[in-house]
Amino acid sequence: MKNIVIISSMFFLIGCGGGGGGGGGASEEVLPAGTEKMLYGQLYAVTTGDQVVKTTTDAQIRVTHIMGEANSTIELVEGMANIIRKQ
Repeated sequence: MKNIVIISSMFFLIGCGGGGGGGGGASEEVLPAGTEKMLYGQLYAVTTGDQVVKTTTDAQIRVTHIMGEANSTIELVEGMANIIRKQ
């Protein structure tokens, strides 16, 4: 009976994976609500009140706006930036 408890405990501990949280992998950045990290080459629709914030000094953003329309389209061309959506 004692052996069964020990073996069951070992399987339980192995199944848990240990998960110490100190893994060497890259951790995902946690952004505040309403903030979206821009990805290179992806198009984003923005509207009045949205903000684009450069997170690196070399960030370049292409903006396309058609007169008479409320929305604009933006694209991250270089560097890093975030969009803060109007709440």
